[in-house]
Amino acid sequence: MAAVVASGLASLHDLKTVYDSEDFYTLVEILSVRNWNMAHTPAQESPQTWPKL
Repeated sequence: MAAVVASGLASLHDLKTVYDSEDFYTLVEILSVRNWNMAHTPAQESPQTWPKL
């Protein structure tokens, strides 16, 4: 849960009140894909230029 909150995808309040467990796992998957993409980005392409989710 801390990874989702620290990434800014959701606040702790949102996770407790708005989202259910399926939404949480979807957010974890989004975070995993985002991290994988950042790890495999060529050096000349900066992740800071990517659109914010």
